[in-house]
Amino acid sequence: VVIGSTAHPDHAGFRGQPLDAVARRMNREPAEAALTLMDKDALGTGAFFFGMSETNLWRILAEPWVMIGSDASLRAPWGVLSRDYPHPRAYGAFSRFLRAALDGRTVPVPEAIRKMSGLPAAQFRLADRGVIRRGAAADLLVLDPARLRDRADYGNPHALAEGVDFVCVNGVSTLEGGALTGARAGRVL
Repeated sequence: VVIGSTAHPDHAGFRGQPLDAVARRMNREPAEAALTLMDKDALGTGAFFFGMSETNLWRILAEPWVMIGSDASLRAPWGVLSRDYPHPRAYGAFSRFLRAALDGRTVPVPEAIRKMSGLPAAQFRLADRGVIRRGAAADLLVLDPARLRDRADYGNPHALAEGVDFVCVNGVSTLEGGALTGARAGRVL
């Protein structure tokens, strides 16, 4: 168990730390430390649990009907959306999966892209999304396969992926040369 977000200011230093290390710092048993954190945080303590099999995860993600997604909510490395302590997958789920495809550790790259774009769009009946064709929304991404990598980890979860050079949303350039343009062309679907 690793401590994630905390509500009480005294607990900010525990973020990203294993519960057993936090317990030692508090001079308590791990269960008592967890209860103390939750009590003082008014049940606002978040945590990361490591109960999944990575081998099974990659096997499941390779199935043709499985879409790639993240259960993370909206995040940003700046402003109000940067004040919590999210799981690294909030920033890294897609780049990590695509990196695995580029490295030959999972499905071929075209299938990886379909699992992150066309398949979810079709499943959620989002017409003209997730595909590149005349008349479809121009949601495009240009990346450098040699540089693409997930940088988020448990010690630094608010880290953007590297290697994404250009993003176009609804035909409008929103990221160029790895920097935001300030244009906001998204819309509620």
